Amino acid sequence: MWVSGDGHLNTAACSLQSVEHLLPSPGRRAELAGQLADFDPWRDGGIGESIADEVGKFRIDPDEESRYEAQPLPMEVIDRFGWNNIADADSAEIELAKVPLRWRLDMADVIDDVIDSLE
Repeated sequence: MWVSGDGHLNTAACSLQSVEHLLPSPGRRAELAGQLADFDPWRDGGIGESIADEVGKFRIDPDEESRYEAQPLPMEVIDRFGWNNIADADSAEIELAKVPLRWRLDMADVIDDVIDSLE
């Protein structure tokens, strides 16, 4: 994730195929689909707003942000994510809170994509 000059939070697309080996097994994904039916990072008051609020507390350095522009979510972030600790949308947000702020919005996109791929 990076903050553009106009203050918007941006993420780079992450193809699920490119990270397939780091995602939960197909059986676990089927479980997650039911458990995460209410997970919507973009709803009012959702994790997307929470991340934006948290980022807004920091002074944004344009030079620092330019280093991250269009950078994909690092594989190790996906690999370390606590998929097995997720039982519902609330626990998904708890696990997301453990992801470094720089990559939290990107990881929320991956979770959302995993859910969408199962619908």
